[in-house]
Amino acid sequence: AAVPSCGVELPAVDVATAREQGFAKQTAGAAVSERVGLLEGRDPHSWLTAGRRGRDALLAEAVAVALGQVERAGRIRQLQQAPGPAAVKTNLPETKGMRARLFGSVASGLGAHT
Repeated sequence: AAVPSCGVELPAVDVATAREQGFAKQTAGAAVSERVGLLEGRDPHSWLTAGRRGRDALLAEAVAVALGQVERAGRIRQLQQAPGPAAVKTNLPETKGMRARLFGSVASGLGAHT
């Protein structure tokens, strides 16, 4: 399952700085933190959103939405397999392995964002 999450725009100057240094050495988020003097260098999202959302809140919301979609798909799958008039026929894609793909994506995304 693919679930878009809220994006936080990073200033172009910080993206350019990170690109010059190499993204493996410095992320654009770390460049933001360094430039504005944030003590918590791992979460420039709070500063970038004027304190409305930090990185953890943004990720938690994306995970909650993804899990809700997986849960809904599982319920529909159960209804499709139910005998008798309770069976629901839909054109949903196969959900086998969806949780594994979702959690793999979330886990890899956690390491990729700063």
